[in-house]
Amino acid sequence: MKWIRLLVTALFFLVSCFILPTGMSKISAVSLTVSSESHDLLKVYPGQSSRNPAFSEEKASALLEMPVESQKKLIFRFPSQPATTWLRIDPGEHPGVTKIYEMVVQQALGRRLHFDAAEIYNGFRAGREGVELSLEGSYVVVRSTVEDPFLVSQPGFISKPRPLFFYLPVVILTFFFYYFISKLDQSIIRTVFLPGRKLRPGIKAIAPLDGLRGFAALLVVADHTWPLFLGAGASGVSIFFVLSGFLLCRPFVLNPQKMFRADNLIRYGARRLQRILPMYYLYLFLTFGLALRLYDFFLHLFFVEALGHLWAIPQEMAFYTIFPLILLVNYYLLRNRLWTVIPGILGIMFLWHEYVTKKDIYLYGMMHTKLPFRLDVFLVGVLCSYLFFGIWEKMPRREMHAMVKNILLVVAVALLALFLFFSNGHYLHNSKIYAQIYY
Repeated sequence: MKWIRLLVTALFFLVSCFILPTGMSKISAVSLTVSSESHDLLKVYPGQSSRNPAFSEEKASALLEMPVESQKKLIFRFPSQPATTWLRIDPGEHPGVTKIYEMVVQQALGRRLHFDAAEIYNGFRAGREGVELSLEGSYVVVRSTVEDPFLVSQPGFISKPRPLFFYLPVVILTFFFYYFISKLDQSIIRTVFLPGRKLRPGIKAIAPLDGLRGFAALLVVADHTWPLFLGAGASGVSIFFVLSGFLLCRPFVLNPQKMFRADNLIRYGARRLQRILPMYYLYLFLTFGLALRLYDFFLHLFFVEALGHLWAIPQEMAFYTIFPLILLVNYYLLRNRLWTVIPGILGIMFLWHEYVTKKDIYLYGMMHTKLPFRLDVFLVGVLCSYLFFGIWEKMPRREMHAMVKNILLVVAVALLALFLFFSNGHYLHNSKIYAQIYY
């Protein structure tokens, strides 16, 4: 085990040495004090490349209108906080004259870099023929005789070479990291990061649900790897949400009195947190912490933000929080009778889907967008739990014939395959994503 710890520590050190300067070069905004001789638009591009400047429209700022004659400060924001080694300034889309008085670069960690006219003149060059720069007193004049002029920063203008002592904090952190993992044994790691299934007496595992989880995971993979299946991932995630509602509700359907015992509720909360937090926080540390994206790190830490594929985590945590309230409604308002609980959940599910939108209740996700809380999808699982454990499991029935089982299996897999192939309208020759319309 010692050589494994040494290898992991070495990887931690190397990754930290690579990511630290990258994190320090992330910018959140650029402000330019400019004026123009005519009405035109200005845009700023951050770029990351080791040798030659490279820029993309996806990371560019929004277009802002330049003031005519009088100078004005324009602020260009970058919500994704890209790592930046180059800057490109597009002073207008048409030939003309633009004056740049000052530039301020706001780095993600709070550091502000101020550049006066002389520094801007020395730090930038014309990006194409027909564009000229000149320093005239307190401003830089950009003269262009061509369409789409632009300026590109010189090497090292944004990212300065780092001295050797800059990496001293990494050495200290690496020492403590090794000390920490040397105190862990295999059982602790497995318990924290890989919580096993500990079913209570009298509760059996439902093996086919593992197959359903696998199919749901394939839907997500198909969505992210093949354009033909765009939207299939929404079906896959919906299946995971349904399974959460189904399995969380199971013990309380079998024994409704569980919810009135404090130790059961504490165990419920602890297991939910153990399922999500250790691996989730490790991921946040590796992606945001080591990259020094501290703002994103703390927002994700408390489930306020959920960039990219992390959007499902706040959905799950919100449902875990509200689930005990659903049980209270079932017990006190609906009297915990199946003939009232099942129609009640069904009604709440459809009312939520129809009338509660992201204007009323929302969770952040994807690219800083507001997403509706998919309580209706979770309630499908809760409803199925009452139907299955409350009715189906208690019905007297004979063993099903093997042929009937196989027929039902083929039908079930065929229905799931339909979700995969018709999650979007590709085969129906339209661009709708049905998996994001009909949850």
